[in-house]
Amino acid sequence: MIPIEEKKVEAVKRLNYFDLHSDVIRQFEDDSIVFYTERSLLNVNQNKRVIGVLYHVTEEMKTLIESFQQEYSALVYHVVKTNTEFGLLYDFMYVSNHSEEWPDDHEDLKNNTAFVYCNNISDPHCSEYGTIAIQASGGGLIRIS
Repeated sequence: MIPIEEKKVEAVKRLNYFDLHSDVIRQFEDDSIVFYTERSLLNVNQNKRVIGVLYHVTEEMKTLIESFQQEYSALVYHVVKTNTEFGLLYDFMYVSNHSEEWPDDHEDLKNNTAFVYCNNISDPHCSEYGTIAIQASGGGLIRIS
């Protein structure tokens, strides 16, 4: 079992791959506070673009995160919330208990992809592990596929 502090150091390394708001990294590093990013449409002078808006995780998310962490000996460091045609998804970005996989996780992050636990809130039976494409936006991260 890898100590939580070692996983936390690894999580901070991963958070630093992206152009995240400095508070996201600092609050996670100092106080283990997890943020989530939600897509939002920004419309300025008739120019529309999708950005990520940062929030502290909700109580519902905290409960789901704690359950996931306990069951899989993992450490969630960020959540990407996305509404899709197949449901509301909370993608848990996490550090696993398998340090031999960490170098592969770093390669994924360098390529703007992440292996996540996709928690399908609308249909929990469809929750699964998988790789998603992400990009930094608005100080957070949004899922792009």
